[in-house]
Amino acid sequence: MAEEQQRRGMSELILQAVKRQDDDDEAAPPAEPSDVHHLTLEYRNIKYIEGLWGFTSLTELHLNNNLIDKILGLDHLINLRKLNLSFNRIRKMEGLQSLQKLKSLNLSDNRIAVIENLDAIEDLTHFFFANNLLEQLDNVLYLRRFKNIFTINLFGNPAVDDDDYKHFMAAYFPNLRFLDHAVPDETTKSEASEKYRRVLDETRSGELEAREADEARRRREAQMKYHKDAFVEFLNGPRLFQSMSEDDPETETLHRALRVSPLLSQTVALCTQLFETGLAEYNRRESEVKSLHGGLSAAAAFYQQEQSRRVEAFDREQGRRTSKLQQTSDPGAAAVEIGRCRAEINRLYESLMALEFQLVHQVKVNIEEFDDNISEMVENFVRTAEETYPVSYHDVTNMYFYYIQVDLEDDYYCSLKEAARATLAKVAKDTEAKDLPSEVVTLFSDKDAVMDLLITCHQNHIAKLHNRENQLVEGINAWKVALIKEIQDEELRLHRVHVSDFLKHRDGLTERLKKFH
Repeated sequence: MAEEQQRRGMSELILQAVKRQDDDDEAAPPAEPSDVHHLTLEYRNIKYIEGLWGFTSLTELHLNNNLIDKILGLDHLINLRKLNLSFNRIRKMEGLQSLQKLKSLNLSDNRIAVIENLDAIEDLTHFFFANNLLEQLDNVLYLRRFKNIFTINLFGNPAVDDDDYKHFMAAYFPNLRFLDHAVPDETTKSEASEKYRRVLDETRSGELEAREADEARRRREAQMKYHKDAFVEFLNGPRLFQSMSEDDPETETLHRALRVSPLLSQTVALCTQLFETGLAEYNRRESEVKSLHGGLSAAAAFYQQEQSRRVEAFDREQGRRTSKLQQTSDPGAAAVEIGRCRAEINRLYESLMALEFQLVHQVKVNIEEFDDNISEMVENFVRTAEETYPVSYHDVTNMYFYYIQVDLEDDYYCSLKEAARATLAKVAKDTEAKDLPSEVVTLFSDKDAVMDLLITCHQNHIAKLHNRENQLVEGINAWKVALIKEIQDEELRLHRVHVSDFLKHRDGLTERLKKFH
């Protein structure tokens, strides 16, 4: 119960802080959470970080001098640049993974023993960590990942008591402008450079290797994502063919015994052609997505400009009407003029709403056109495969790999049967079976078992081919549906915001007329 009260208290404190910011500018409308850029909640006995999910534009947050013991609730603050959590009761660095744009982090005067979990932050420049429980000076090297860091404060940590502390920091962080609020002197830098020369060379070499390995990993991940986004992953090599006999040792033995490598080369060549076609189609789809977003942005800009033009024209006329009201002493004439003002306010509201629904219709048209274009692309992709690898088969949902199935799988199956008969004949003659591996002899000692295995292998291959072709087509269609839903949801959200803004504007204009009664 006390915890729930504390969380409600945090939300109320946020509202009060935002209201105080509004009070500084009485002419400004009440701030929405997404409009707030700075928030200060210090000395409030706050224990839990709650209620910040809507503050997506926040760039500076001060929660210092509270009772916070765990970093939570910051996930939506994706634009935060400065975070002050000093003078709390925090024991672990965590909950910062969404703060990629963070520049300044103040965790001084807490109870933290390890510097960690800052991997998601891209370019930290200020790190304040005074009066914590850091004992291992080597742990500070974690901060070397931030190439532009120029302010570090570790004063009051046990690690600072190391006699070599200043030389250590000067050697490993040569670009620091401030260390513990002091400017590192040149003599210390020079001595540190000489003292740590060999160790620094080894460290830099290790960091370079780690960086190169990380970059290579990122390139591989980016390439794999590219292939997955195009729904052609693992089609540029033997993976599809190899997957047909995964977890099937008898089929593997069959393949080795019957020498299927020429068939593998043919399969890989055809898969590679489809892989390249798939990437080209993906690039065309991405171009279509960019075109859609460009069209939506252009439509939004056009209608927003038209709405602004109408509001400005209304404001000019309304200014003349209210000026006339101020000069009118006759209550009857004033009432008539007020009625006209109200009517014009309503006309403006209806005009803005009409423009908004025109925009909604335009968005719908753009999305429908995009849907049609993507569907046509998928059909063209299928048609291209059909023309390149002609077969008497026209079901678009089962076309991509059918040419492999017809041209190769049947040949493969026939070749295996022929090779299997020859091997069975060898095994039947003990003199010719001496050169064969023991597992091959064991497998081919039973003719019926071998033929059953061939049939099962053939059926499994066809099933794998069908599954992979369905995966490709269904993946594209699912991507299209998900993208359209995401865009529609965002456009619906914006529509609701616009309607709410129009209502607030209308009600505000109407409220101002009351002073003329």
